[in-house]
Order: sequence, then C-alpha cells, then structure tokens
Amino acid sequence: MKILPQERLGYELGWLVSKMAGSKKKPLEDEPRGLMATFFVRGEYRLRHGEAPELCTEKPVIPSGDLPHDDPARGLAYPTDYVPHKPGGEFIVIGTAHHAGRGSDNKCGVSVQIGEYVKRIEVVGNRSWLPTLLRSKPGPAAEFDTIPLTYDRAWGDPTYAKNPLGCGRVGEAMHNLEIAGDWVETRWSKALPAGFGPIPSAWAQRHKRMVKYNSRWVRDHWPWLPPDFDYRFFMAAPDDQWIDGYFHGNESIVLEQMHPEVPLYRTQLPNTRARCFVSQHIGEQSAGSQSEPQGQPVFREVPLNLDTVWIDMNQEKMVLIWRGLLPVSSLKMLDVEHVLSLLEPLDGPDLSIEHYQGLLAEQLAPAVESPPFDAAAVRAQIDAAIAQGAKERADFEKMMAEKLAQTEAFVAAKTEQAVAEAKAAGMDLNIPDMTTGYTSSATPEAAIVELKKELATLEAFTDFDVSREIETVKQALAGMEEAAALIAGLPAELKAREEAILSQIPPEFLKVRKLPPGIPINLEAARTVGFAKFDLAGVDFSGLDLSGVDFQGATLAGANFLKAKLTRANFSGANLTGALLTDADLRAATLDNADLTAALVSGTLWAGASLSKAKFSGLLLSGADFSGVSGLWADFSKAVLTESSFVNASLERADFTGANVERADFSNAKLERADFGGAHAAGIVMRGALLTNLRAREKADFTGAVANGAMADDSAWGTSTLDDADFQQATLRRAQFSEASLRGIRLDRCNLAHAVFDDANIESGLLSNANLLRATFDRANLTNACLDGSNLFEAGLWEATFEGATHQGANIKRTRFDR
Repeated sequence: MKILPQERLGYELGWLVSKMAGSKKKPLEDEPRGLMATFFVRGEYRLRHGEAPELCTEKPVIPSGDLPHDDPARGLAYPTDYVPHKPGGEFIVIGTAHHAGRGSDNKCGVSVQIGEYVKRIEVVGNRSWLPTLLRSKPGPAAEFDTIPLTYDRAWGDPTYAKNPLGCGRVGEAMHNLEIAGDWVETRWSKALPAGFGPIPSAWAQRHKRMVKYNSRWVRDHWPWLPPDFDYRFFMAAPDDQWIDGYFHGNESIVLEQMHPEVPLYRTQLPNTRARCFVSQHIGEQSAGSQSEPQGQPVFREVPLNLDTVWIDMNQEKMVLIWRGLLPVSSLKMLDVEHVLSLLEPLDGPDLSIEHYQGLLAEQLAPAVESPPFDAAAVRAQIDAAIAQGAKERADFEKMMAEKLAQTEAFVAAKTEQAVAEAKAAGMDLNIPDMTTGYTSSATPEAAIVELKKELATLEAFTDFDVSREIETVKQALAGMEEAAALIAGLPAELKAREEAILSQIPPEFLKVRKLPPGIPINLEAARTVGFAKFDLAGVDFSGLDLSGVDFQGATLAGANFLKAKLTRANFSGANLTGALLTDADLRAATLDNADLTAALVSGTLWAGASLSKAKFSGLLLSGADFSGVSGLWADFSKAVLTESSFVNASLERADFTGANVERADFSNAKLERADFGGAHAAGIVMRGALLTNLRAREKADFTGAVANGAMADDSAWGTSTLDDADFQQATLRRAQFSEASLRGIRLDRCNLAHAVFDDANIESGLLSNANLLRATFDRANLTNACLDGSNLFEAGLWEATFEGATHQGANIKRTRFDR
C-alpha cells in the first residue's frame, strides 16, 4: 500500500484494521460490521483570537496514542487517535482558568462553545471543609489568579472510580472545579468530576461500555470486540461534550476565561474538510487467500467524518481528526493499492471523482529524468577547447618570433652603421663589442631582456645622435612587452574557458591525466614501487602483466586494463569508475573499498578476490566467476549477475537489492545478513548456503530457487515470491514468510520452529515431516498443502484456509485451528 502524497504539510494519515461485529443492543445506528480499515486524518492548527486557524506546517504531524500532561498526576491530556470508530463528534479542551481582575476575586465561570454546543463549569479558589454539628460543609474560597483545568482539581479521591485523581472526598482540602448548577455540598456526593479534558478509558464513565469478556467471547470472537460492544467507549470527552452527528468544519468557537489577556476568546473551525481515496481490488480475494490481487483496482472514496476537536489553550493549538471506514479483505489491507489524502476548503467546488483520480495519477507519474550524461561528448569538448588554446598560444609565439627577428635586424644594422661612421671620423668611442645581431631567445620573456640590454647600450652613446634608433628600439620593445602580456594572460583566459565547461559536468569526469597515454611503463619499477595514490586516469595498461602491483588509492577512472593480468594486485580504495576491465584477470586481487561504478567487466575473472565494501552497483556481470571471494558489505545492488558463480563465497552483509541473480550459484556461500530485497532471483541456487538473518523482502522473486540444506535461521522473505522453491532439509527457525507467495514450495524435513507464515499463500506446498513447533499460519492459504508427519505442537492456524490440506501422522497437540 502506497500513501500519497508523500509530503503532507500540516496533516497526516493514519490507519488501523479491526473486525467489527456491530451491536446487538444497537445504542446507535449505522454501526459497522465485518473486517474494516479505519482511515483517519489528523490536522494541526495554530489559534489566534479573532482569526481563522492556521495550519501548522513547520514540522511533521505524527498521529499519537494516549498522552499524559507534563505532570502525569494531572491525568490524560490527549486521547489516542487509533480508535476504529466514533459514533458521533466530541470536543475536548485543556487549559487554565484565568481570573485576575475579572469579577469576583474567588470564583469565575469558564465555558466552551463550539457551534450551538455549550458547556460551562465553575472555578473557585482553594477552600476546605468546615465541620458542623451534623456534617461538614464547604468553607469560604480564597482569591486566585489561575487554576489548571485538570482532573486533579476536580471532585474525587483515589478510591473514586469516576476520578481517582481528584480531591475533596477525603481530607480537609476541597476541589476547585464544580459543575455549573450542581455544586458538591457533602462529602458523600456522587457527582461527576467537572472538566473539559479527556477521560481515561479505565474510569467508570467509559469502562461501563466495555461489556463482559467471557469464555464465549474467547471461543467465538477473540481477539475482536464482542458483538454487543458499545462504540461510545472510544469517545474520550465527558458525554456533555458530545454532539449529535459530526462537526461540519466551519463552526464558531468561543472560549471564556481561558486566556491571560482575552477574557472572551473567539475563533472557529478552519472551514476545511479532509478527503481520502483508495484504489482497491474488489471481490478478487477471499479471506485467507493472500495472493497478489489481479486486475485493475477500483478508485473509490472513503467518506470521512470530523469526529474530534481537541484544543490546548495553554499553547493556542488545535487538533482535528477526520475518520472513516473501508471494508477490506485482509488484516494487512493487501487489496488496497494506493491511498490519497488531502485537505480542501468546505466552500470549494464540488469536484468529480475523476478529478481526484487524476490527482492520484499525477502523484504516481514517474519523475522526468534528465537526459543521460554523455561523458565522451563533454571530454571531446574539453579537449577541443584545450587544443584551440594551444593553437592560439603557438600563433602568438610565432608572431613574436617574427617581430623579434625584424627588430634584431634593424637594431644591428643601425648599430653597425653608427660605429662605422664614428670610426671613419677617427673617433675612439670606447664602445664595447656589440653583436652584429641578436641570438633569438627561446622565449619571448628572454628576448625582451636582451632587447632592453641593447637599448641601454644605445642610450650610452653621447657623441652621436642615435635618437631615432633608440625610439625604434623602444617601440619594438613596447610591442614585444604588449604581446608578452597578452601571452601571459592567455593561460588564464583558456583556464577560465575550460572551467566554464568543466563546471557543467560531474567531478568524476574531470581527472587530469598525470601519466599521458603512450608513455612506456617500467614493469619492474611498477612492481617494486607501485602506483599507490597515483592519478592514472585514462592510462592504457591493456595486455600488461601487473600481477601484485600496488594501486592503493589510485585514480584509475577510465583506465584501460583490457586483458591485463592483475592477479594479487592491490586496488584498495582505488577509483576504477568507467575503467575497461574486459577479460582482465583479477583473481586473488584486493579491491576493498574500490569503486567500480560504470566499469566494463565482461569476462573479468574475480575468483578469490577480496571485495569488502567494493562498489559493483549496476554492473553487467552475467556469468562472472566470483567463487571463493570475500566481501563484507560488498555492494552488488542492481547489478546483473545472471548465471554467475559465488560458490564458497563469503559475503556477509552484502547488498544485492534490486540485483538480477537469476540462476546464479551461491552453493555453500556465506550470506549472513545479506540483503536481497527486491532482487530478481528466479532459479537461484543456494544449496548448503549460510543464510542466517538474510533479508529477501520487498517482493523479491525467488521462483524455483534451490536452497536445500541451507542454514537460514531468522531469515526474512516477507512479501516475496518463492513459488516452487526447494528448501528441503533446510534450517529456517524463526524465519519470516508473512505475505509471501509459497505455492508449491518444498519444505520437507525442514526445521521451521517458530517460523511465521501469516497471510502467506502456501497452496499445494509440501511441509511434510517438518518441525513446525509454535509456527504461525494465521490467515494463511494452505489449500491442498501437505503437512503429513510434521510437528505442529502449539502451532497457530487461526483463520487459515485449510481446504484439501492433509496432516496425517502430524503432531497437532495444542494446535490452534481456525474456529
């Protein structure tokens, strides 16, 4: 059963199932009969004087059982939500009487009005009994500011069945709360306690409606309520706070003397109604037949009534309960597929049932998935951007080299001309030797340094006018410095462009290769030193013999290990996401904590490997050989492992949830506490396997499984399919098969002591010569099942379908069969 919507702000849905027999005395009409699911909606509201209530959405709403006051001596504060039916509406109020400066100093009236229904009590200050000649009488009341409106302040005493929390019947102190118009005058009064709060179910006012539970009830109706049960028992308010019928949801509310600042506090019910709809399979299951319902479910409404208004004036909070009944075919409501609940305004449009069916369809619609991430396309985009950046830098450097060569030639020519003219004039200029040309530097930065040196030389001339030459060199130098600045900024620009692309993709695709493809690998050095914590993403190791090499913590995303020999290699903590491991040999390798997400593993050999906490989730591993592996907490969730071999493997707590392990062989494997929830395991072989505490629930499919001789104590198979499975001679003590489909299962000679088959379908099952000591088959379908020779001592078959079943030679001493 799926509850929708998943997020319910300000309200919550609850439910319970019970068999209701109606009432022979019929104190109220229209009482329910038969197996019924009770659905209730609990809404929580914040109150403000003069304003409409506001739905509380700050935290989740949680349905509750009985809740006491903060001081338990003050009694019950909130009655349980989990009751099957209330035949009418009731209002309950807790709080404090506030009297300071209002009217008489020693008493005041406190009242609650909801719609046309009004209740008033009188609150008086502390007082004591005054002895007189014949009897005691109430003494004068003291002044007061506030008095809690709790039953410890009302008439009663520990021996008074109507209020064992109260006071006044014994001792000198009197009670503070009186029923208006019916004040207590003597110690022998049988008055009811005054108050607005809930009454515990054990008090006389409610307990009288419990009727008698005798041997006939045990024989004919246990554990359900007797046919003459009075459902008014579930109404927790004093009966003068009951109303005819149910609340509409828009009634006005007036609270007198219950707020420290507002003597007459006015608000209202929130003008809201709760709705509940179900999709239910109708008439397709008989009681005791727990097979999966067939056909399309019927969409229908569960009519809800607003039967409870609870107000806490100390916190200015209100809780409303809407409740309704739905006939169901089983205690676990297997015929109910979906439940939709919502709140809507009372004065809203009257919408068709098709409208709400559409709302359910919207809630069930799968979320729109984003298109699959194309890692290759993004990597190509990154590589193209990097290549373009490299080309642009090369173009800049080429331009710089050409400009530098031109500048060198010009400066050299001018220098030689000036020197020649000076020498022709017979002048000794003491000019140091100068090169006749520049040696082209390896980098633009070095060329600029050389050009600055030449500029300094020219500026040293004092006897000749070389200003034009100096200016020319300065211009060349400025151009080169500008170009160099552009080149210096280029890497940042390219980096920004690359980061803009990289920011759009997951980080696992952004590993930079530290060892580029094509670099020769020294195998001897690799075996000696290893590659621990190296970044080797995308490196090609195909065909290499890397036996025993240490890859601990290495980044190997996208690495190529095609046909590589990796026996005894250590990949602990390595990142192998997307790695190519096709036909690789990883026998006896260590892959603890390794991440193989999205790796290609066709034909890979794994026998004897260590796989603790390794991630194989979603991998295609059909026919893989995992024999003898060990792997505590290994993750194979959603992996395809059809016809793979895990013979003698040790995989405690391994995760196979949602995996396809059809026809896989786990013979003699250790799978303690492993989880196969929702797995596709038809034809799986678990012969002799250790399956203690195995979890195989969530409608996993084990059709035709072979697990004879398995040790599977405390294993859980609830809701799963094990049709035609073979568990002969297996040990399954305390195993859980509730709601499972076990048609044709073979449990011959199994130890099933204390096993649970409640609501299971075991039609034509073979349970002969089995130990079924204290096993329970409540409501199970055992049609045509064979229990011959089995030990059914104190087993329970309450409401089980036993048509055509046999139990020849079985021990049925103290077995509890269906009445």
